[in-house]
Amino acid sequence: MTVDVHVRVDQQQAAARRPRRQDAARNYDALIAAARKEFDEHGEDAALKAVARRAGVGIATLYRHFPTRSSLIECVFGDELVEVVNGLCREASTPCAGDPGRS
Repeated sequence: MTVDVHVRVDQQQAAARRPRRQDAARNYDALIAAARKEFDEHGEDAALKAVARRAGVGIATLYRHFPTRSSLIECVFGDELVEVVNGLCREASTPCAGDPGRS
């Protein structure tokens, strides 16, 4: 049995999407950090306005970087999700997506 994990955001994709201008990159990083804290405290249904406020930016800046709640969640939790799934696959002795021994 092979488990195929489709996570649209990996580190390379996230880095490629990260803005190049210093102020935009700073805002992006602040939004990710703020979203992580808000989601930890209030769950994935946390208000996006609260995320923007915590990051010190306006809601339009949040939506410029992350047009949907899903895109923000993917960037915040994408790496963690891959680690969890790969750990579960290792425990189950099942090859995961990207594993060299994948059949």
